[in-house]
Amino acid sequence: MITFIEWIPRGAPQSIPIQNEMENPIFPQEFSKMDLKLNENLNENENENLNENLNENENENEIEINENEIENLNENEINEIEINENDDDDDDDGILNQFATRIGDLMYYNNPQDDPNLVQNDDDDSEKDDLIIKNTDLLAIAAKSEEEMSSLEIYLYEEKQDNFYVHHDIILPTFPLSLAWLNSAPDSYLKERSIESGNFVAVGTFDPTIEIWDLDILDAEAPIAMLGGLSEKPRKRRVKKKTGRNRGMRFEIEPILKYKPESHTDSVLGLSWNKLHHNLLSSGSADKTVKIWEIPTQQCLHTLSHHSNKVQSVSWNPKNDSLLLTAGYDSAAFICDIKQNLTKNQGITKFSLSSEVEYCAWNPIESDKFIVSTDDGIVQYYDIRNHSSPIFSANCHKKETTSISFSLIPGLLVTAGTDKSIKIWDLQGNQLTFIYAKEFPEIGKIFSVKFSDDSPFVVSFGGSQGKVSFWDLTTLKQVQDRFISRIPQMNSSKKK
Repeated sequence: MITFIEWIPRGAPQSIPIQNEMENPIFPQEFSKMDLKLNENLNENENENLNENLNENENENEIEINENEIENLNENEINEIEINENDDDDDDDGILNQFATRIGDLMYYNNPQDDPNLVQNDDDDSEKDDLIIKNTDLLAIAAKSEEEMSSLEIYLYEEKQDNFYVHHDIILPTFPLSLAWLNSAPDSYLKERSIESGNFVAVGTFDPTIEIWDLDILDAEAPIAMLGGLSEKPRKRRVKKKTGRNRGMRFEIEPILKYKPESHTDSVLGLSWNKLHHNLLSSGSADKTVKIWEIPTQQCLHTLSHHSNKVQSVSWNPKNDSLLLTAGYDSAAFICDIKQNLTKNQGITKFSLSSEVEYCAWNPIESDKFIVSTDDGIVQYYDIRNHSSPIFSANCHKKETTSISFSLIPGLLVTAGTDKSIKIWDLQGNQLTFIYAKEFPEIGKIFSVKFSDDSPFVVSFGGSQGKVSFWDLTTLKQVQDRFISRIPQMNSSKKK
């Protein structure tokens, strides 16, 4: 399944990603050392057996010459044959030393193109071209989980051709639940790569760990940093368990988990990177807490405990770097002002909701308003200056409304649900107007949908069938008629 979709901003990735190298690669010059070590490890009996086998093979492979022909050869002709044979051996040795190295029965060619057995792949050049990221390309990250493997798939979308493919992927050690793209990383890593910022993603997992991966590294084997998690391998203890009436007690082995200081103690369900204050990352967890992390130092700055149940979604305000929106399974959303005294719950405002939260998001144009979706299909829209009641409530999907995304085009909004559909809405003047709906049975239950900020009519989405897709909404006449005229309004909002 695809649990989450996140876009990578244009210009953030390197045009040619870095190939991850093995820590101890075996170079050609090391082959001779390996051969010597192998010979040294052979004992006397093995050497004797080896020589016997070689002699037997030589005898078997000798060319039989007719005895009558040998008798007819004079001494000079025999000497000439021996000289020619020796010349051939010398020539072979010269060619071997110049172009190849022999290791036992194996031959290594200094230049692979000299190997007659090597099949040249004509697709190599096209594969290299596919790895080059152009300025016109759009890239999205999908958190994917299958029965036996979890991964990040980085998709490249060619907008003009309406074509997409997996550019590269990253194997994850555990089930991914949430993503947040960021250009910040721990200071030590930025110094190591001699860069000031980069192309990274934070991954919230089923474990109480937030992993940070470098998306410019192909075949990355490990995250560059981990926020929270276990401080040591789990230990075990014996605990008593009742087995039934008059059956006494039995013992079971239970793991003892020791977490890093300030770590979450349960799954990380939501993540949000502060685009105005690049060093800050917020996380919401099934342990009922919200944490604010300082990425360069990998330290937790604040732990908030205002929720009474799992925290499903978190989001920083796009225009006010101190306002954080959080929402959870306690059927409540909160606005937290981190400039206030959070230890005493000052600067925290509660908004009551209809049911358990699936997702929350700020309106990027009217940044004093936010929207929340719930597991009963309801979407509620709020103004932070009036927390007594929502501006409106709308039943957008038959089942859970799992995801919401605002476009930078004013008023353009999409919702997605477990009913396998995506719906397009116009949110103008505090009114929500339905525009279009489409079902995607090949995607299954849709768990995540996201607009691209670089191409605000393009959405990426994924769901229960483990597939990702892209949709250019300008292919719809209903969208063109309603929203194309608002592009100048979007450009003026960006300038502000």
